[in-house]
Amino acid sequence: MRWAGIFSILLLLVGCSKGPLVPLAGFDIEIDANGAEQEEIVSWFHESLSANLSVPERNVKIRFTTPTLLSAEVPATRVEDAKLFLSNCRESGGVIFAEVHRESATFDPESADIPEGWHWMGFRDPSQSSILVEKDPYFDERAIASAERFSGAGGWALSVNFTPEAADEMGKFTKRLVNERIAIIVGEEVISAPVVREPFSTGASITGDFTEAEIAAMEAFLNRPGRMTFRVR
Repeated sequence: MRWAGIFSILLLLVGCSKGPLVPLAGFDIEIDANGAEQEEIVSWFHESLSANLSVPERNVKIRFTTPTLLSAEVPATRVEDAKLFLSNCRESGGVIFAEVHRESATFDPESADIPEGWHWMGFRDPSQSSILVEKDPYFDERAIASAERFSGAGGWALSVNFTPEAADEMGKFTKRLVNERIAIIVGEEVISAPVVREPFSTGASITGDFTEAEIAAMEAFLNRPGRMTFRVR
């Protein structure tokens, strides 16, 4: 009996060393896997929610209840934070690199008389004037192999690496645009439109007036498995 009591105390101490258990609450997520494996999807949601909610991994539970429905459980006090983070991921909409019309400044945004294949887009910074960008850009999030956030002197930013296939095409694309502008678009907003001074191919940095939460959502979305899409219920 004495050894049984000591063993019970040890188990209690080991359990306490992992931190207190917290009540969990759940919500559902509709999934379109688009070729991603269920194991990859579960792992992505588990790691992303744990990291961005700053909670232990054991306090995040993810499982498929049907082939297109995911059940997520997080600490009850963080359910709305989890939903907001996932909504921000969806709304980030990935990243697009698009050509800017070289005579954009000569057109009137109020006029319908614009070149075919181009459309107006506004900047995230409302103090900047809208610009004409190509409607069907060749480079979107599919060109990105990985993304990683970092904090610099100008605030939060995102470093992206291109896939080997996209790197070759990006090199040709930016070589053609030397001394022209290229628009970096996130969601429905132009984040920046720098002048290409020299060709680049392996990767790029995306800077803007981002909060850490916005950058974290973009980073997670771009690193999701395959082209998976989802909607929080």
